[in-house]
Amino acid sequence: MSVVGITLNLSVKIYLIHQFVKDVQQIYLEMVKLENMLKLYINSFIIVFLDQLTKKIIVANMMIRDIIEVTFFLDIIHVRNTGAAFSFLHDAGGWQRYFLVTISLLVSIALPFYIKKNLHQPLLAISLSLILGGAVGNLIDRLFLGYVIDFISFHYDKTIFWPAFNIAD
Repeated sequence: MSVVGITLNLSVKIYLIHQFVKDVQQIYLEMVKLENMLKLYINSFIIVFLDQLTKKIIVANMMIRDIIEVTFFLDIIHVRNTGAAFSFLHDAGGWQRYFLVTISLLVSIALPFYIKKNLHQPLLAISLSLILGGAVGNLIDRLFLGYVIDFISFHYDKTIFWPAFNIAD
């Protein structure tokens, strides 16, 4: 075999080793992405779990519109929200349930793709995972109850009230 043949053969082997190393690096990066995605899904699951747990506690221990004063600016109140954020569309006649279920479902399907696309921005990915948990938590309420249970109420001097909300919000 000539020097050119040996050099060419060695070059091919070096190239193949280089490709193998690149492939291993790519597999490793995908595993890291998968591990990060799992951590983010755990965040979402924790939000759904806490949201549903707190709502069950409220329903089991409070009647509708019952109020527990926690501090001079915070109450726990049991309300049913048939609308969206801040009770938007609450008096729309019933069609809003299906509309809001559809929107929540679409968001819950789209967010994992958006999270995966933004894994290189950890703060955004974490924020999106929390939003996903909130969307799923309220989706569960809308599907099974037809409304969302809200119970956290901030206010100023019992005169200015922020709309009630829940863990998912």
